[in-house]
Amino acid sequence: MPVCIIAHPSYIVQDCLFDTGNVLHERYSMQYHSRRSPQIPTIGTKRVFVVSMAGLGAAYFAFGFLQFTCSGTTFGIIGCFIRAAEAIFYAGLMNSGNTMICLATPDKAVSLLGMTDGLVQVGFAIGPLIAGALYSVSGFTLAFVVPGLLLIFTAIGAQFGLPKESNALGIPCFEDIKRLLADLHFIAGVVLILTISTAIGFLEAPMEIYFSKFNLGVMLEGVILFSGWMAGALTSPFTGWMLSKCKIEWVLLTAGPFLVAIFAFVFGILPDIVGPNLPLSLTFFFLLIMTTSAAFMGGVGILLRQAESCGLANDIVTYTFISAVWLSLLYLGYCQ
Repeated sequence: MPVCIIAHPSYIVQDCLFDTGNVLHERYSMQYHSRRSPQIPTIGTKRVFVVSMAGLGAAYFAFGFLQFTCSGTTFGIIGCFIRAAEAIFYAGLMNSGNTMICLATPDKAVSLLGMTDGLVQVGFAIGPLIAGALYSVSGFTLAFVVPGLLLIFTAIGAQFGLPKESNALGIPCFEDIKRLLADLHFIAGVVLILTISTAIGFLEAPMEIYFSKFNLGVMLEGVILFSGWMAGALTSPFTGWMLSKCKIEWVLLTAGPFLVAIFAFVFGILPDIVGPNLPLSLTFFFLLIMTTSAAFMGGVGILLRQAESCGLANDIVTYTFISAVWLSLLYLGYCQ
């Protein structure tokens, strides 16, 4: 940061506007996940999935050429608009994708959502490695253009590969959803997801600074963070599988937040108590990641279980609503 300030004053504006764009992305993602819920049943999951994926790819593609703008201010302003559009398309993509997964195998919905969450965390782990390699070759351009093109090509494949929807333009009815909003168990799941999402947001912010105190170097720090994401990626599908086999969501509801709080507290004060101790820090780091992933999936399991208990049908309305709720809560927690 100090290098940017010394190099050119415009970078100060660029950095501030870019941070604003990141905030807009989180806020818009939270808002549009909930707003897309009524739209997806009306428009159709396939249409939303294909259009959102193509739009997200176009947003990435456009972002790749921002480095050729003439000033930091232009970069920041255009970047904010692209990030806002990216959030809208991302919301549509995730909601429609989760809905199609649940509709395809409603009896294994929570297990497949756990697998999906695990794959997202795998992306978080390997994405920076691939993007860093592309950035070293051409700066921003390839780091955004390559995934943008992949998304566009995937959208084309989805358009011709996914089956057609016979009721794509049906008008949805959300009357049954109201029963969920008065269900205390459903509300407990909402609170659990929001709490864990907030913990995830707090966890991500200081992690690099925390491990930098051990003077490990950028490479080893990256390996630690990569390993942490991979631990979470393995925990989510395993928890989803366990939820599909037995009713452990209520155990996760009570024990999850408690364990996350304990591990986070110990992880935070450990260097002040015993000094820099890398093995102990890594132990509590992995415990924190895994309990966070498990508790989060427990909240998703509660939402799906209560939807079934309240007599909601295994249809597009139910699953778009559930998907919108937990994704909105996830980003709301990130924004805290």
